[in-house]
Amino acid sequence: MRVLYTLFVLFALSLDGQAQKVIVKKKSASPKVIEPHNKSATPVASSGRWAIKYNLTTLFIGEFPISAEYALTDYMTAEVGIGLLHANYLGNAFGGPFSTFSNWGDFEGIGSCNDCDLSYGLTVSYTARLRFFPDYDYFDGGFIGLGFNYRPYEGTYSYAGNTAEAEWYSKVSELNILFGSQYDNGSNFLFEYYYGAGIQFKNMLVPVEYYDFVNPDITTIIPTKSSGTNLSLLFGIMIGFIPN
Repeated sequence: MRVLYTLFVLFALSLDGQAQKVIVKKKSASPKVIEPHNKSATPVASSGRWAIKYNLTTLFIGEFPISAEYALTDYMTAEVGIGLLHANYLGNAFGGPFSTFSNWGDFEGIGSCNDCDLSYGLTVSYTARLRFFPDYDYFDGGFIGLGFNYRPYEGTYSYAGNTAEAEWYSKVSELNILFGSQYDNGSNFLFEYYYGAGIQFKNMLVPVEYYDFVNPDITTIIPTKSSGTNLSLLFGIMIGFIPN
């Protein structure tokens, strides 16, 4: 009987020892990746670095330009353009080429020639611009620009059906500052709008009509040279294509 009791005690003790053996497994944590901070990182700009563009709004002043813009860096582009120049339609709408609306080109109200028959020649205009993109996003962000335009309007005129013709010209150079935005929406199509102000420098040869008060039937037309400066306001819409 003593032997059975001893075996029972040993068996109970062995069960209690096994119950106290607890295996604790620590769940392994997934590795955490920490990316280094790069202070020199800048926003990614468009993939294409140059664009072919056309200005839709200059047709109102008789200019039909095409230009190319190239990204020198992510925050600066340079644009050069050339165009065909004809009559200043907007200037003529505001009282004709001899009106005082000199901001639009042509003549600067230094006289009048109501009976002159004007014709406009076809000349070449030039454009150059620099654009600065503060957010390093050329072709897809806001910009500040500096520009230069040269528009030499010229043609011939005759008086009251007279077959004799004389030349006239109004050569306009303009320096301007622009504000605007460009959008490409991740595609090859480019849209731009801008506005700004500038100063124009004019060199003109225009006909001036003089009346003889002693002999009212006699009218004298004298080609007169003139030069001057005036302020101008700018607004434009451009479309373009960005090759890959």
